Amino acid sequence: MKDSPNNMDATNTGISNMGTTDTDTSKTNKPARDEELILARFGTLTDIQKQAIPKIREGKNVLIVAPTGSGKTEAALLPSLEKIDKEIRGIQILYITPLKSLNRDMLRRFEYWCNKFNVSYQVRHGDTPQSIRTKQRINPPSILIITLETLQALLMGKIIRRHLLSLKVVIIDEIHEIIASKRGAQLSLGLERLGLLTNFQRIAMSATLNTPEKDGCMAFGKRNFSIVSSDRIRNFKAEVRYIKDVEKRLDNIANTCKTIRVLLFVNTRKRAEELSIELNKRNTKIEIHHGSLSKEIRTQTENNFRNGTSKSIIATSSLELGVDIGNVDLVIQYGSPKQVTRFLQRIGRSGHTLNKIPKGIIYALDDDDYLESESIIARARTGWMEQLVSENNALDVIAHQLNGLVLDKKTISLDEAHKILSKSCLYNITNEKLHHIALQLESRNIIEYDFENRILKMGAECRKYYYTNISTIPKAKRYKILDITSKKLIAYIDERFIANLEIGTNFVMQGRVWNVGDLTENEVMVTPSPRIDVVLPEWTGEGIILDSKIAEDVWQLRKSYYKVSAEIERELPKDNEILVELIQDLIIIHYPGGSKTNRTITHIISHKLGEILNERIKGISDPYRIIFKSSYPLPEKYIRALLTKNISSSSSAMEMELNKSLIKSSLIRIVFQNVARLFGFIDENTTISQGYLKAMKNSLIFEESLRYIKNHYLDEIGARKFFERIHHKSWTLKIKKLEHPTYLGVLGLTNISKGRKSSLTPREELYTKFLENIPKRITLQCLECNSPKVITITLTDWKNPICDNCGSDAFYIYKRQVEKSEDTKNYEASLIRNYGKRAIIALLSYGIGVNTAERILGKLHRDDKTFIQDIIDAQKRFLNNRRFWKKRQ
Repeated sequence: MKDSPNNMDATNTGISNMGTTDTDTSKTNKPARDEELILARFGTLTDIQKQAIPKIREGKNVLIVAPTGSGKTEAALLPSLEKIDKEIRGIQILYITPLKSLNRDMLRRFEYWCNKFNVSYQVRHGDTPQSIRTKQRINPPSILIITLETLQALLMGKIIRRHLLSLKVVIIDEIHEIIASKRGAQLSLGLERLGLLTNFQRIAMSATLNTPEKDGCMAFGKRNFSIVSSDRIRNFKAEVRYIKDVEKRLDNIANTCKTIRVLLFVNTRKRAEELSIELNKRNTKIEIHHGSLSKEIRTQTENNFRNGTSKSIIATSSLELGVDIGNVDLVIQYGSPKQVTRFLQRIGRSGHTLNKIPKGIIYALDDDDYLESESIIARARTGWMEQLVSENNALDVIAHQLNGLVLDKKTISLDEAHKILSKSCLYNITNEKLHHIALQLESRNIIEYDFENRILKMGAECRKYYYTNISTIPKAKRYKILDITSKKLIAYIDERFIANLEIGTNFVMQGRVWNVGDLTENEVMVTPSPRIDVVLPEWTGEGIILDSKIAEDVWQLRKSYYKVSAEIERELPKDNEILVELIQDLIIIHYPGGSKTNRTITHIISHKLGEILNERIKGISDPYRIIFKSSYPLPEKYIRALLTKNISSSSSAMEMELNKSLIKSSLIRIVFQNVARLFGFIDENTTISQGYLKAMKNSLIFEESLRYIKNHYLDEIGARKFFERIHHKSWTLKIKKLEHPTYLGVLGLTNISKGRKSSLTPREELYTKFLENIPKRITLQCLECNSPKVITITLTDWKNPICDNCGSDAFYIYKRQVEKSEDTKNYEASLIRNYGKRAIIALLSYGIGVNTAERILGKLHRDDKTFIQDIIDAQKRFLNNRRFWKKRQ
């Protein structure tokens, strides 16, 4: 809630003890001490400091929104330091940061200003040694710098809680990083628990916020707060370069990296690894930095760049925030940054102070990428940014904080707990819903709940559950990668990547190729490999959401961009037209809905189409199109009826369809598992089946899983708008049956294929060897009359075989001395009838059974090479798993 000049006195903020300083510049022309210190060091006050410092002196809750380098830290910190009473022994300022450790530049600034004010400060986070924690309990600093998770731990410490009674100010840095996550919800509720100890002033800072009035409430709860902001449109120099030839593009980047100091950003760790190999081939000596590399390697990379040993770093979001690496001459973004906020954050690393102009180049990878990047730069120049969606009513976070209140109070009524948590703007559930959460916690012995009198007490698992779930970041088992030759820790990898590895496998990490020497329960032993034939890690959870506004921009920019090509221009969807391409068994729907909307449409249509055809329909989307694959070509009338009649655009009907589709998805199982862990329902090593998931569909855990998925990944309103446009005929539905996809259709299929397979791994040698091992002639057996038929396998001019005896097209593969069940025969015949030559190739491949064959055949493949690559990958997984089967036997 933004304040007016007269409604923000100290009384209504609940911090009347703050008052104003004697040196308030509203009463005298003489600068206050904090301003004098800034003037002495920098010569002038920035606009944001002029606005913020007086309000902070007055004791107001203040949100500061300004670009990096505008002096936010001094604006928040210096007037807060003025409030410290040196006669009081205790923690008087908490500085909360989303990062585990402040960057070195920030620490130097803390040291400088704290020395000027002669006050003590210390850092505390999860890695702080016990000896330092003990010292902090005995002799607390005036300022304690902590992470969000550390606050949760501090609230449990008996001695530290006493030190927090002296608290006067809480400063929260980089709030834009946590607003749209459960970390933000946890902090918001945790601050209300902290407020039970003492009243304190709240100051929050952010570099980028679209709606500060709405976003800021995460830090302030349902309290008034002042907003001070500078002009959000900061000057920058940026351009998009679109070099279609990949080799020339990489040469261009490599030459730049050799001459000036470059920070090269990519969107995924996988891309970072593959790009580092290509650039190092060109003698750039570029280093790599991402979250799965060990802390030692990341620190060394930062040091090398800072001291000039290396000129270039390729990084993911790990270097977006605050890490001090020295001056950066140019930021390069490889591929569209996907978001305006991400673009501004990254390009800002090259102009870290207000008197420097950030400079950046985006290298586009295809037509969509180019138009997307142009749109992002254009919107950034206007000050537009994506809207952050907060985690309102996250039930698992509320459960953890309810448990925290029980630990705080030992005994507490449900009504009192509800009243305390309701001060947070991210808590808007009913008292009755909190009652159900309490029952859930009681069922796991976390609390004791007298539900008749609504009184909560500590249960046997109360303290253990609290500390186990201090972090809301999903827990997934991670494996160490150890270099056998040097005994060094290289990185950590996700448990889901282990399935792709076996002894002898090559893969890329830290910009190098490694060979797997051994696999244990917790470690992957590797040695450096000279080979380039590699498998890249399939990193998870790295998809970046593209806003529908950007997608709509691209839709409009296409008109002028493709005017040079009359053929492509004729294929483009017209204004207010939804074009549907039917190419054999593929359905391509062109719609500029953005990531969330198109993903939601995909879920709904694939589920409904699957119900109608009584089979599982594969669907996949990007911000500009939705693609489906059926087992056989579908008539146009089916698709028209599906989009115009079979799916309702009413909110209730659409929600029901979406829920039914989600319960069958792999996404809900992964999210449910994470939520169940945060609820204390399962431990870190437990996995759940789809059947178990269905049995839990009426539980709080399932309810929270659905809420989280819809909040993070989907847009029901956007999807409903899509169907309303069709039903109300405000947009024209145009369905075209084609022999080949349009240019934009090919672009979508190509991008989807690239998402599954690295551009570094064509593996021509493996592909050739695979083809050599396919039998040239095989025998099929007719399912109807058991007549044999000998056929020749060819990848071209293929026609499904017909029985010479009875005319049936139902065949299974005949193997001498192999007795197949009737189910297997029918299964094989169905696959061969639907997928033809590819089904036969898959079923003939070593280690590929009918279930695996169906999964591979159901994927969207750009060509035979990508199809065969999936078979090779499945064979590797089979060999890896077989090794574990042998161990169990």
